[in-house]
Parts: sequence; C-alpha cells; structure tokens
Amino acid sequence: MPRILQVTRLRSTDSGSVDGGRAVPLLGLVSDEVESFSDDGAEEVQHAEADGWSLLAFEYIDGAHADYTPKSPDLPGIMASMIQLSEVPAPALELKTMPHRLRTYVADTADLSWFAGNHLLHTEWNPHNVLMTADHARFVDWGWASIGAAWIDPALWLLWLIAHGHTCEQAENAASAHPAWDLARGPDALARTQHRPWDSIAAQSPDDWAKPMQAAAASWETCRTRWPDTKQSLPPPPRGAQRFLALLWSDLQRLLRPLRP
Repeated sequence: MPRILQVTRLRSTDSGSVDGGRAVPLLGLVSDEVESFSDDGAEEVQHAEADGWSLLAFEYIDGAHADYTPKSPDLPGIMASMIQLSEVPAPALELKTMPHRLRTYVADTADLSWFAGNHLLHTEWNPHNVLMTADHARFVDWGWASIGAAWIDPALWLLWLIAHGHTCEQAENAASAHPAWDLARGPDALARTQHRPWDSIAAQSPDDWAKPMQAAAASWETCRTRWPDTKQSLPPPPRGAQRFLALLWSDLQRLLRPLRP
C-alpha cells in the first residue's frame, strides 16, 4: 500500500474552474502529463468523485523541501528539472494563460504580449513545492499551473531566491541558466507587475514568507529600473559553469532514466 503524500479536494464549477479560479485539471496534469519528465513523480493512487468534489490522493515521495539560500547545492538540480519541464508539451487542458492572469497588474496592456507562449508553467515556486530526492527535483502543488512564455518560471523563481538572501544579480544569474531566459524586455515587464500581487498577499497573509516576498518583488523592480538598457547593463548570463552544470544534470537524468527499476 503506497504511503499518501497529499490529499487534494477540488470542486469544479460550470466554467471549468476550481475554488474561484484555480486550475481545475490537477489530476490529469500531475499524473498524465507532468509525470513524463519525472518518472518516479507523485503518482495519483486514489481518485473519488462525490457531490461536485474531486478527491485526489498522491503517492509519497521520499525527499526534502528545497533550500533556496545562496550557494545551496539544490539550485542546479532545480534548474535542471525546470529545463525539463519547459520541454514537456502543454497538456490538452483548459489552463489560464499568463497574459490573462497578469492582466489586472499591468499599467500598460502592451506588456501582456511578453507573457504569451505555449509552455506549461508551474509558477508557484515556494520551496515547499519543490522536493529534492536522491537524484533530482520534483515539483508538487500544481494549483497555479498556467500556459505562457517559458522564461516566466525562472523569473518567478528568482523572486523566491531574493527572498531567501540572494542579491538581484545572483538571482538573475541563477535564472539565466535556463535556455529560455529572455534578456530583452520581458523580465522588465514582469518585474513591474509583481509588487502589486505581493503587496496584496502580504497585507492579508499571516505566512512568514509573505513579507519577504513583498520585499523581493520591490527589490527586483528597483534593480530592473536601475538597469535601463537590459541587454547591456544586466550581469551576463552564465553561459559557462552554471548553465553547463544545469544542462549536464538534465542530460544525465535522461540517460539514467532507462536504468531505473
């Protein structure tokens, strides 16, 4: 009998949303689609429907929550799994797009074009949603799964890195190890949106991570404003050691996967 990692209860509405707008198709997303980049991922082991609710239970994974602090040994493995996630085809499910999610946070609607894309995104990079196993990182809690530009996941992740002690430069260097990282104006546009949701969350949430994330969003926007010409002024992407390690880790996972029992 598998041990239970998580039990999730979802209520569907006629519009295909859950609990006032969170993504509904969690079962298919986790067990059928995302598992393709994580062979020993959290497999759905129980599924029941009753009175408009879906009850989902997922198998236990032996792992620890990710460490986001500077010089953490977890960071290359997280990036390697994030790179693999960007290669997973978007599922045939009704997920919200990033332009739709961010439409109320932009001052200029033209900025929404930077967020468009057809990639599956996790977007909720709380370290409790990343489990480090013996070989690589597993992403759990897909309640805010979305579709958009692939560089958005590393961009949202870097906010959490700043909140855990990284400077803006260090966090951007970590994010830029992702092959989809955008050094044009996309991150500038995203940075301008992030203080609004995090101001709201910090004002309402008692969680101890809310105010550090509010400060991280403000810090990132300030840094991006301070770098007027993004292509020339930002620290160059680590096309050497850091990106090499992330891509090497990703390739090793693919090579070792057929050898796993």
